[in-house]
Amino acid sequence: MKKIEQQPQEAKKLNKIQQHLIPPQYQNLPSEIVEELWQPKIYADPEKTKAEKLRRQKALEQIEQREFHREEEKEKHFQQIYSNLPPERKKEFADLQAESTQQIGSHLGGKDKITDLSKEEAIVLGKMKEAYEYAQSKNPEQPFQIQFSRPIDQAVYNNLIRRLSWEGLKNKINISEEDQLKQIKQQIDNNQPINKPNQPEKLTTDNQEALTQLKLAFEEAIKNKQYRRHLPWDIYDDIKNENNRQRICEVLMKQIYQNLRNADYKLNIEEYKKAYELATTDKSLSSKMESDWVYRGLTPDKKKGEKTVTRGSLNINVSPEVVNELDELIKKGLIKANYKFGELSTQAAADSRHDAITIYFLENPSPEALAALSKLAQKHFRGNNLLGKKISEGFYMSEVESISDTEAENLIQQLQSIDSNLMTAVKDHLSSRPDARGKKRIAMSEAQYYAVKKTLETFGLDINYDKTKGFLINKI
Repeated sequence: MKKIEQQPQEAKKLNKIQQHLIPPQYQNLPSEIVEELWQPKIYADPEKTKAEKLRRQKALEQIEQREFHREEEKEKHFQQIYSNLPPERKKEFADLQAESTQQIGSHLGGKDKITDLSKEEAIVLGKMKEAYEYAQSKNPEQPFQIQFSRPIDQAVYNNLIRRLSWEGLKNKINISEEDQLKQIKQQIDNNQPINKPNQPEKLTTDNQEALTQLKLAFEEAIKNKQYRRHLPWDIYDDIKNENNRQRICEVLMKQIYQNLRNADYKLNIEEYKKAYELATTDKSLSSKMESDWVYRGLTPDKKKGEKTVTRGSLNINVSPEVVNELDELIKKGLIKANYKFGELSTQAAADSRHDAITIYFLENPSPEALAALSKLAQKHFRGNNLLGKKISEGFYMSEVESISDTEAENLIQQLQSIDSNLMTAVKDHLSSRPDARGKKRIAMSEAQYYAVKKTLETFGLDINYDKTKGFLINKI
């Protein structure tokens, strides 16, 4: 039976979006090989050198994103196949996964060579073979176990196990089942919705509001220059014609999230450079650089039990004057906090973020503190588009603060009994990349909370979060 399509239509569209950053000689190469081959040039102009390093960093991130997207699509396809198997075949499929692991072991030992491997599968098995041969040379009696250092390798390996199991199952099914599974696989290969016998998906005007909001979300993204070399209307037309509830929810939620996080502001470069230099060199307050951020102000004393209790966001123009004014509020004791902003020419910089400055409060700010910060925000105002509760123009306070992984999983469980299509979309949105063991963490950031909330509203569901009660879901 023909292998499942390794690169669905959506992945091909994603490739077109990303190719302009990646030099031609590195196209279609794995991220780890590109990382080794592409050594950034050192120019006489430091800014040009920094720009080249930034381009390399963003290109590697995009290649990795494409790799994980590819494997996530494979996993979804196998899950769709599995969900359509008869109960007795599902058990056989699970048993065959153990046999597939043994088949890989035979391949590593030089027996029963696995053929028809994709490029990424061949690379991962090549790494495993090297590790296997080294382990055998040290201790032939010791059972071979491998831990992948790169999560993408683990994801490729997991999907290889699924593929081998699926190919093994086809030899055990009868003619009628084979015809049914071929039809299912053909629908998957053609990126069509699965027709489940006696379980028609109720797709009526319930999706219309979500499609309307998706169009508006794409228009906002274009306005903010997220799509620089193409327009997303082909994607929109495909989604509209397909009218698949889960797919609409997935794309709308992702686009709303990107609209909440991404921005395109013009900076006063000289003022921004001076502000960053002041924040990183002035010794009147503690400051530290972490990743692409400078943190400045009062560091929580863990021995005293100090920690961040809430946070605020400022959408303002960053300058040395702003740094001095925030410093003064901290020195006077009006706010007990530290704040951060990003280094120029990085993804943390204020040109690509609505929240130019984030303030981490070690105690709840007083009315006087909120008034002082409101005055500062209005003086240096740049825009709103922030998350949380609006205090004043350009100044918002967090409403959600921190949502535990347990609460995020509870939300998914509640959605399961309401609408399984929406549940699957939300679960995918909140799932992290697989770790070295192939496990995915379910977690929810503040931006993800608002993306989920805004998306589910278009399907007639209102979700709210309470620190003591957790998630509450009501039908609108």
